[in-house]
Amino acid sequence: MSAFVVREATAADAPGIRRLFARVFGREMSEEEWTWKFERNPDGWYGVVAPSRTPYDTVVRLSVAIAQLMSTPAMRARIASQGAEPAMQTPEAFAEHLHAEIAKWAKVAKAAGVAQETQ
Repeated sequence: MSAFVVREATAADAPGIRRLFARVFGREMSEEEWTWKFERNPDGWYGVVAPSRTPYDTVVRLSVAIAQLMSTPAMRARIASQGAEPAMQTPEAFAEHLHAEIAKWAKVAKAAGVAQETQ
């Protein structure tokens, strides 16, 4: 089995990434779209999740506490120093976002021939 190494993409990776995009999404990515999505505005996010059987009131309390922390000047400054912007969502909106991300990246993994791991 070969090792899988995660590394930062370079300009030399652009043609392969664009071919994979076309294969997954069924359309070519324009140069303008490539520049915007990957060179000027890379999409990344962080989130907090809890076990699936966590009581809803606990999820809400955690969400409120995290929102309060994220709104402090010190935390906003720390996040900005990393080139990011804090953006809070409700637990329901984050769940929708997470499910959409899973569906999107599952298509990419399938097109790239990545096998699903089983436990």
